[in-house]
Amino acid sequence: MALTTLRYLDFFPAENDNSGTTTGLLMDSADEKVAFIFRVRKTGTIDRISVPMRTVTVSDTLKLTLQTVDGSGDPTGTLYGGSAAQTFTPVTTVQNIVTMATGASATAGDLVAVVIEFNSFVAGNLNISYQNAGSYFPYMSHLTGGSWSKKVGMPGFGIGYSDGTYENVGAYPGLSSSGANVVAFNSGSTPNERALLFKLPFPARISGCSIMLAHSAGANFDIILYDFDGVTILTSLSVVANQMDSVSRDSAFFTFPTSIILSRNKFYRLAVKPTTANDVTIHELTFANVASMDSVPGGQNCYRSVRTSGGAWTDLTTTRPRFGLILNGFDNAAGTPHTAYNSLD
Repeated sequence: MALTTLRYLDFFPAENDNSGTTTGLLMDSADEKVAFIFRVRKTGTIDRISVPMRTVTVSDTLKLTLQTVDGSGDPTGTLYGGSAAQTFTPVTTVQNIVTMATGASATAGDLVAVVIEFNSFVAGNLNISYQNAGSYFPYMSHLTGGSWSKKVGMPGFGIGYSDGTYENVGAYPGLSSSGANVVAFNSGSTPNERALLFKLPFPARISGCSIMLAHSAGANFDIILYDFDGVTILTSLSVVANQMDSVSRDSAFFTFPTSIILSRNKFYRLAVKPTTANDVTIHELTFANVASMDSVPGGQNCYRSVRTSGGAWTDLTTTRPRFGLILNGFDNAAGTPHTAYNSLD
């Protein structure tokens, strides 16, 4: 089958709304709870929940439950799928993966709430992380004063199964803390070239990219697409900072001078390389382990690669720069799409 031309396909890996900043829902009293409401995408036993802690000022033991959801979109207090409550001690600024002794027998399509509360409040003071814009579902909700209040934003929870997999439910479990997700670098930094290392489950044509970034005045940079060897340049674009709006955090969209056809199941690198001593800032997602990367589109086949001054590339399989590919054509004749393309489509 020849490559099929589309006016617009999408971004890969797909990015959710980029306009928010990472913040936290405060829990500091006995009657407070935080809930993450999502729809089950895979039938199986849910036995692990990745909980994004922003800060833990005072650590009390927390209790995690999976609950059914009422007609108002609030947790009911009734345990879901035969599960039982699980306690854990939260750790700051990281994903806390909580393994449940008794998981939930989950059915695809069910609406479920992950509920976090104090197991026995003493003096706990902590924040559960989320991005304060970008998602209407799934969503976060905060119980204060006896009433649930829904929060607009991108949750950072992850959903794991007893078979060792994680499922993409529309959240971004790399959102643990704002400081850990922001990287400023320039031509004199070590490293001074940062890339998304990726492979596609089908032959496709790339026409451009999106990059979540900010830049200082005069911070020019190159965007480079490298072939399998990490050396050969397939296409590149030089960006003049003064020809861009100055923003603190958002996605910028770029069109390559030449569209490139990418092969199936081959690793490429999409890199940002500053060309001045002024800082370019990119944003990243950091995951607790490789398996939990399947919680987001692209799964384990999209992660960070860096190098300094044209040297050897160093890869980190649990971190992903928030870059997206603009694809305008694809061909699936080579076989069944690779299961690691874990999108919401």
